[in-house]
Amino acid sequence: MIRRLRIGTRGSALALWQSRHVAACLRETAPALHTTLVEISSTGDRITDVPLSHVEGTGFFTLSIEQALLDVGYDPALAGSTAKTMTAVGGHRAVLLNGATLGSKPWADRIALLAHEFGHSLQYELGGGRRGTSDQWLREGFADWLSIRVLERLEIVTMAALRRERLRQLRSAGRSRTPPLADLVTFPQWVRAGERQGAQMYALSFLAVDQLLERHGVAAVVGYFKRFAESQDRVANFRGAFGEDIESFEASLTATLWRR
Repeated sequence: MIRRLRIGTRGSALALWQSRHVAACLRETAPALHTTLVEISSTGDRITDVPLSHVEGTGFFTLSIEQALLDVGYDPALAGSTAKTMTAVGGHRAVLLNGATLGSKPWADRIALLAHEFGHSLQYELGGGRRGTSDQWLREGFADWLSIRVLERLEIVTMAALRRERLRQLRSAGRSRTPPLADLVTFPQWVRAGERQGAQMYALSFLAVDQLLERHGVAAVVGYFKRFAESQDRVANFRGAFGEDIESFEASLTATLWRR
């Protein structure tokens, strides 16, 4: 069970208020949870005397998020790509947020995003504090499913409606523009795919995990992540958790998603 969570935030009054509000909501759900705000000061925050449009350079509010990712061991190129393309990154007992991007989103989207990233923190916890070699599409799909369940509990959306919307997104893009699960296994692969196929890869991952849940239940998915605390054999862990190989599952998934 997660007991401590660090939330990375910009130091502006708005960003701090948002982060404190999120922390309070989390403590209402889990009273034993201890949250700590970690202020990340970026170049954009420190420039206050001139408009940013008059300053050379770009990406002021992502540079320090990038440094935070470097500090926890990200490869430099991956840290840069992640900071530019991701609004938030959930890790072991920590969630890094790009406050400027998060603050521009509607409340429902903020709730979904935070629930999604908190789901990633849970995956780290289940895996013994490590990301391990668990498939990124399964990590993202389950985090997405968890965020939708939160929205459903708040009566904002229904799982059935979101399921239909994800399927519509996937089919609108077309099969040729939808990446195979084998291209979404590692986090670097996920970040690269996000630069080209953002909507499709999230839709595919959610629908894949939704099918796993329908077949095997939540306990099997939780058990999948727990297996990585003991072994990094992703193929054996998938087979052990779900009783089938990844290839056979994807073949069945493809037939379901693209049937007429």
